[in-house]
Amino acid sequence: MLPPKIIGPGGTIGFLFDIDKVGSGYYGFACWEIFWGAVDPESLHDAQLFHGDVVIHAEGRERLVFCIAIQTIHADGPKKARAAIAASAAFQAVAAEPMWVEDQLLHIPEACKLDYFGVIADDDGTAEQALEQVRRERLNGVLGSAPEPPSEEPATSAESFPSSLPDGPSVPAASSPPPTSALAEEMEEGRKQIAGTMREHLDNMKAESANEPGIALMTKQWNGLLADEVLSFVASEAFKMMRETGDDGVLRTQARAFTSVWVAITVFRVDDEENATGPFPGGYFRGLNGLVAESGFMRVDRDLAHWIYTVTKRRRFRTHLAFIPANSLAEQPVILCLPGDVLTAEDRRELGARRQRSVRGRS
Repeated sequence: MLPPKIIGPGGTIGFLFDIDKVGSGYYGFACWEIFWGAVDPESLHDAQLFHGDVVIHAEGRERLVFCIAIQTIHADGPKKARAAIAASAAFQAVAAEPMWVEDQLLHIPEACKLDYFGVIADDDGTAEQALEQVRRERLNGVLGSAPEPPSEEPATSAESFPSSLPDGPSVPAASSPPPTSALAEEMEEGRKQIAGTMREHLDNMKAESANEPGIALMTKQWNGLLADEVLSFVASEAFKMMRETGDDGVLRTQARAFTSVWVAITVFRVDDEENATGPFPGGYFRGLNGLVAESGFMRVDRDLAHWIYTVTKRRRFRTHLAFIPANSLAEQPVILCLPGDVLTAEDRRELGARRQRSVRGRS
């Protein structure tokens, strides 16, 4: 446990948990799970978090409660956390009375710091472990119970398995934030590196598919991935997730819908640069279907693009891409691109079965 700290007025809030209601032998960890289940760490960048037992006076008596407190230089950080916690049914079920206190002195130990990206640093163990547990549970909910892949054959005249690019540039390891100017330069350099590999990967796809029917249409669709807003989203989010990636086995994923394309990004650590299949339980198709189902995305009038980045222990990355055209293009010759290095043997068997069903359907 780190030495006790005193946090004072000015951008502070402490959330109070009723220990009896939590009902866990290790109630501190359980409270952190509830906290991270509601609060996005990225909303608390440049913050200090504290935790511990505190005595409150309520209804004429003293009560011992567990407190998780936030102090940040950004005024909107505590406000966002309060709004998220207030909407959490899990917190409401175990909250003390009052549920939180604002701008009061609290004599409790420091739990961790969050850097510019909302990445945990200087952790005493509990906060980060609870966050990773929450992320694992969310991932299991997405991938572990994913629906079966659809039985119908995707509209395609050719399957392309673009090779992964050679090792990408090194990714800076997560650390406490350097001075603002240095951090900004690091972010900009990282984004440029990732954007460059995106362009190179798409150029390789175009070259490999140059003689395929539908290449003119697909070139137009693929170029949509280089639109400024799409490129900026992928480069920025991938860079942040790469900095967070460790040996925890967690897949980090972000997704966003744009006008003509739905884009997802997944980043995970690999031990073997040649084997990128491990993190998808049941195969890549099942994992992708689960991700799509969780997001509520309907593949009707938008293309689907899934950028996948595998990061090695040497913090070098490789780029993979799945691109599935919108259903609205079904009557035209299109090219389905799949991340060959990520597909498992089960995925390839499923793909073969789909081909056979498609041939029988056209015969």
